[in-house]
Amino acid sequence: LGTGDGAVAYDATLSASAGNLVTGNDNIAIGTNAGIGVAASNTASIGHNAQASQTNAAAIGTGSIASGVNSIYLGARSAAGTGALAQSAIAIGVDVTANVADATAIGRTSVASAQFAVAIGVNSRA
Repeated sequence: LGTGDGAVAYDATLSASAGNLVTGNDNIAIGTNAGIGVAASNTASIGHNAQASQTNAAAIGTGSIASGVNSIYLGARSAAGTGALAQSAIAIGVDVTANVADATAIGRTSVASAQFAVAIGVNSRA
């Protein structure tokens, strides 16, 4: 399973399970397929298919993706291309997208696509 220092994995009994193939340090993976293949350190991938793939990132919720350094995604993800996809981006809600550095999107299907933008509310854009 995970090979980095301080790695924690739960539901890690199968070859395609939480924390499999992790090489970073101090990562947390909880849930089926959570955090598979993470090479960064200090990540938290919690939920079925959750993926926090950059240093200090957190992805919490089914299918959630936090792919930027210091990024956070809290909520379920079912649409491709959604997530906290840039450095220090924050996305909260279902199918939310914060895809530029320092952007924040809160609310179902909201999108923040400019640096320092804040989108709050269902289907909001900034």
